[in-house]
Amino acid sequence: MVKATVRYTGEHFKAVASLSRKSRFITGGYLVLLLSAVTGWFVYKFKSVLYGFLKNSQDIEFNILIAVIWGAALFMLLRITVALAKSVFTNAAYDKMEPAKQIRNFEITPENLLLTVDGEIEHTERRFILSGLHSAVELREFFILFLYEKNYCIIGKQEITEGSPEELRKLLYDALGSKFNIKK
Repeated sequence: MVKATVRYTGEHFKAVASLSRKSRFITGGYLVLLLSAVTGWFVYKFKSVLYGFLKNSQDIEFNILIAVIWGAALFMLLRITVALAKSVFTNAAYDKMEPAKQIRNFEITPENLLLTVDGEIEHTERRFILSGLHSAVELREFFILFLYEKNYCIIGKQEITEGSPEELRKLLYDALGSKFNIKK
């Protein structure tokens, strides 16, 4: 049996964000670079042709349509760039987080995960079948237990009060098999 008492901090959420940030940042960075290059090439290649066409064109509706398309394309490029920049700075936001007021107590046996949440407003207790968890991941300092695909619990290795990280690793591996991954 492994027991842990947890009060979530920014470090806990940084651990979860680290699971997908690297691939999202690299893919997003390449996407912005590609979009910037294509837009730059398009602007360079067709600006004089487009300007000359619009200057000589008598069709006002077509000119407005072209301007709207150009504006929409540049707006989308800007939105993607801003969204990717925000994802880079998520660590700064997590560093400023106050510790949660709720205390989560975990009791993990070979069969079950008992989660008790004690807070100012609520007291809840939920039991999960350990082998029924969606998946679990071990990081350098944390275990992340995905109860469902997008619902998770985070246990810091230093927050284990009874048992050890090695025992928890064994319990998770025995219960989940290939759904348990170690990423250190």
